[in-house]
Amino acid sequence: MLAQETTESGDVVIEKKSEISEHDQTATNQILDNLERLAKDPESSEKIKEKYDGVVNKNRGFIAQVTNLKDSALRVQTPNGEDVFITPDKSTTIIKKGKSTTGENLTLSEWFTIDDWLVLIGVQNNDVFSPRRIIIASETPIPEEQFVLRGTMKSSQSKKIEVNILGQEKSESFTIDKNVNLVNQANETITVKDLTIEAPVLLIGTIKNNKKTLQTLRLL
Repeated sequence: MLAQETTESGDVVIEKKSEISEHDQTATNQILDNLERLAKDPESSEKIKEKYDGVVNKNRGFIAQVTNLKDSALRVQTPNGEDVFITPDKSTTIIKKGKSTTGENLTLSEWFTIDDWLVLIGVQNNDVFSPRRIIIASETPIPEEQFVLRGTMKSSQSKKIEVNILGQEKSESFTIDKNVNLVNQANETITVKDLTIEAPVLLIGTIKNNKKTLQTLRLL
């Protein structure tokens, strides 16, 4: 606990009232000395500011995929292509399928494999990321995006179609399987044989890992 008194000269004196260890007392005295210098001397204020300007700590959480395992470090890549080296330490908690361990007892090959998706939570200090928690998943935790496209049929096979996309110079191919819903203008189920060349179509599906998966094709 700190108390303040004001002297006749107007200086503020800060006195410590609670009991603390010798180590904490030294740290506290250093902070108080810095505060006094900041209050009395603009030049000292700038020196203290410069001392701490290089230390930039920021909490960070992101998703990435394991691309390489080496000794005690992981190399991961974020969805936007950023490469990051991750070195778990004794303060890092690793979670996988309901089980957990710490970096202190970690054998990388027993917990991580290439292409694993990770949710990483930790502290960013300039260019260095220090993980505090790593959650491992075999599939990407990134939510799927949806796409809606219009176009005309270019070609069709039993398990594949190619469509000229409206507004694009190139065509796109899509796999046709039992999960794809093919319907006509009346919303009646049709087959690939009903898809004639140049027929206008509406395509609806999802995007995952930059790959489009067709869910519904509707004749227009």
